[in-house]
Amino acid sequence: MAKYTQAQNKASQRYAKKAYDQTLIRFRKDGDMTLEAVREAAERSGESLQGFILDAIREKMERLNG
Repeated sequence: MAKYTQAQNKASQRYAKKAYDQTLIRFRKDGDMTLEAVREAAERSGESLQGFILDAIREKMERLNG
């Protein structure tokens, strides 16, 4: 199996910094909207966690924009 080199890691980090914006989402551990609950919902829908969250944001934006 090929080893992931430090140079590849740095190149990936440079690309990600250039190509993506990032944000932090925090979930309360004792609420009804826990990270685990969202993960389970994503899994039930057959999506990744990121895909599930982005779809939810996209749907809300579409409703707001009419």
